[in-house]
Amino acid sequence: MELAMIKTMKLALAAAVAMGATAGAAGAADLWVPPMKGSVVEPVPVEFGSNWYLRGDVGYRAHMEDWKLQVGSTAIDLDDDSEDMWTVGAGAGYQFNPWLRADVTVDFAPEQELRGRIPFAREFVLKGDTNIWTVLANAYVDLGTWNRITPYVGAGVGASRVGVSDPGIEHTPTGVQATLQGSDHAWGLTWALMAGASVSLTPNLLADVGYRYLNIEEVNFDQDFELEIKDLAAHEVRVGVRYMMQ
Repeated sequence: MELAMIKTMKLALAAAVAMGATAGAAGAADLWVPPMKGSVVEPVPVEFGSNWYLRGDVGYRAHMEDWKLQVGSTAIDLDDDSEDMWTVGAGAGYQFNPWLRADVTVDFAPEQELRGRIPFAREFVLKGDTNIWTVLANAYVDLGTWNRITPYVGAGVGASRVGVSDPGIEHTPTGVQATLQGSDHAWGLTWALMAGASVSLTPNLLADVGYRYLNIEEVNFDQDFELEIKDLAAHEVRVGVRYMMQ
């Protein structure tokens, strides 16, 4: 009798353990939910260089404005008689949105003879060899795109490094020539106004054709000789490319 009861209890205990294990497995199965396709949030890759761009330009610069020269305490208004020149430049910028962008540019105008005639005494010609570096911070407003063409307007401000060598008087009514030996350079405040249009060649490459008015306010030379140039202005036609780093 006792042996039968013990066997019965063992069987009941084994059955309870088996039922508990089965229930635990079923509960675990209910708690585990397999991942659904698309439920995992994938990290968004960061595009380095997106909206940044590089640019390069060549330009044809014409000095078409009168400019002023001051030697010591003597101020002279001059009619510009300089030759036109070519310029080269490069820069980097950022496209903030489809309408607004900004860049920093560096331009170089190589050696050129800057010449000016004294009004009402046109026999006097003052000259000096110059080279000009210009650094500008520019902002542009793009005016919409039609057939891959985007017109724009812009403005810039910065500084120009003007180098002058061997300034002097080329000729006078008596034929006297005078040249001051030496060279010097100085920086002057510079501002610019721009207008033009870009043409999309590929998704990353644009051609740029534009006009720029450049004005160098005042440059003072005081190391090798006392010389001051004011209102040195230029009209430029520029052609270049912009490469979007996307």
